[in-house]
Amino acid sequence: MIKVSPTIELDENGFGNINNNVISLLLISVEDFFKRIGVESSKRVRIIYHTEGPMCCATQNIDQHLILLNTGGNQWCQWIYQFAHEYCHHLIDGGLLGGIEGLKWFEESVCHVASYACLDNFERICANNSSLEMNVPGVIVYLRNYLSEGGGALYDLYMPDNLNPLRRELIPQEKIKPLKPYIESRMGVLTKDYSTLDYKTIARGLFPHFYNNENLWRILLYMGDTKSQKSLQNMLDCLLNSADDDYRDSLIRMIMCLT
Repeated sequence: MIKVSPTIELDENGFGNINNNVISLLLISVEDFFKRIGVESSKRVRIIYHTEGPMCCATQNIDQHLILLNTGGNQWCQWIYQFAHEYCHHLIDGGLLGGIEGLKWFEESVCHVASYACLDNFERICANNSSLEMNVPGVIVYLRNYLSEGGGALYDLYMPDNLNPLRRELIPQEKIKPLKPYIESRMGVLTKDYSTLDYKTIARGLFPHFYNNENLWRILLYMGDTKSQKSLQNMLDCLLNSADDDYRDSLIRMIMCLT
């Protein structure tokens, strides 16, 4: 068992030939990304390999969640992508009993955004570290593949590239597509099926809001059990009532995009 941090432990069995220090660095980068914004959980996380992962599960220990991953070896970006998504579920802590009812589709979409945000964060870590900077091009390509739409770039002009690996420019509001028409057209599927393709499409539209203001991630602390929510507008109104000045305006812009 690898003690990654005071709140994260990794059972290395099944993950193949891994460098413990490297994998710990990847996992800690996700934890630290959210901690820096003030998004933390008092519960611990145990990570194991499972062919049916990735998944975040409740356990009999009320102070611990179990995260299943099915990556391994030196697939750095995949480690971050899978772990960030499940760690996002861990932070929301909305029951973790499975199911797709209610607004679980919204939670799943936000957790995909978490994967994109943590990949972007890791690219910047690499760019600032001479021993890791050779990984910058690979992380950029990996993330761009997820953020492209129909083969075209969506936000490349505002994000890092190989010549400017630390670039961070606000994505203009006019570049952010409204999600309401898409969500309405897919609601029959979103409320009945687990649809990764839909979650990723919605996540691409949500990404700019979190990219422009990382404090927006604090909504995770108030999302709760999304499966019990029936109205997107009601849930967003509750999130707005809980918002602080650091991200209220950003949340309003996201709400306008969604409703």
